[in-house]
Amino acid sequence: MKRYKKKKKFFIIITSILVILLLINFSPKSRYTILLDPGHGGKLSADKGATGIDKEKTFEYTLNDSVTLKLAEALKKEGYKVKFTREPGKDEKEVSLTKRTKITNRIKPDLFISIHHDSTGTVNNKSGYTIYYSSYKANLDNQDIYIEENGHKYPFIKEVMENGITTVYYLDAAKIKTSKGRSSVIVKDKSPCEVAKKSIKFANILNDQMNKLDYITPLVGSKRNAVKDNNFRVLRMANYPGVLIECGFLSNKNEVEQIKNEENQDKLVNKIVKSVNKYF
Repeated sequence: MKRYKKKKKFFIIITSILVILLLINFSPKSRYTILLDPGHGGKLSADKGATGIDKEKTFEYTLNDSVTLKLAEALKKEGYKVKFTREPGKDEKEVSLTKRTKITNRIKPDLFISIHHDSTGTVNNKSGYTIYYSSYKANLDNQDIYIEENGHKYPFIKEVMENGITTVYYLDAAKIKTSKGRSSVIVKDKSPCEVAKKSIKFANILNDQMNKLDYITPLVGSKRNAVKDNNFRVLRMANYPGVLIECGFLSNKNEVEQIKNEENQDKLVNKIVKSVNKYF
């Protein structure tokens, strides 16, 4: 009888352990893969992003890496699977925008988050964060597409990418015009596809959370709505929901110190994680 009781007790303990392990492994959050994209390159990259106006002349990519590493750790603690387009703090060579997009479409994440920091290139008081999504998903939907340039709308014809540079063709007064590389031209979609809608959904959730930060506000003049439609390549060429966050200005003397502060970075990460939880 005693032997039977011991076996029963042992069986209950083992079963309990197995149940706990199963619950951990099959946590709902573990079903989701978050792909993090630390903007720009590493030490050996020609593209280090913006340069801060602080005494240390902080490179943008170092701040991108810092926030991304903190965010990855926090998301993993929540139970999410986390992957990178570029290993923050390790990848030193160039990782092109085209390669980042290919990585995204290969991994097929449930959510893509690109981390950046802003700059005007000259010292001024421009400040605030911005959250970008792309209503235009080039590989998924080419219906109801139009061009927006300096507040004017034009019919979209096509876009062509050669040697990593995009040229957009559009109509202006029955004449075909082109815009090559970075410009004021933005490609938008009047009727966004489901992936784009999910991107907008997450962007708005994130905006609500980031509005609660005490060290930074949305981009000045945005009326506390930092969400903007912009077809950055890592967003428009990705076939999965995603946003690009500009976490503050390196060209602002006060703000560069605020965004370098690790406690503030932790606050930012906390708001992003809360947004991810709410999104899913």
